Amino acid sequence: MSDTPPPAPTTASLAITAGIAFLGLVFAAEALLSPDGSWVTIVVGAVIAVVYGVRTVLAIRRRRAAKEG
Repeated sequence: MSDTPPPAPTTASLAITAGIAFLGLVFAAEALLSPDGSWVTIVVGAVIAVVYGVRTVLAIRRRRAAKEG
């Protein structure tokens, strides 16, 4: 295995992961505010938002590290 770091994420991939995180947040909020919203729907939306939010933050850090050298 080589010690080269993975390539920096593209702007498009950052936008996609951030968009999925936002949609998960909207999904959870809609279920939370709906009178017939299921707790499963709320949890699934929250998990999607957290997982993709973390992926976005890590990708931004990788991108900054790649720019700095």
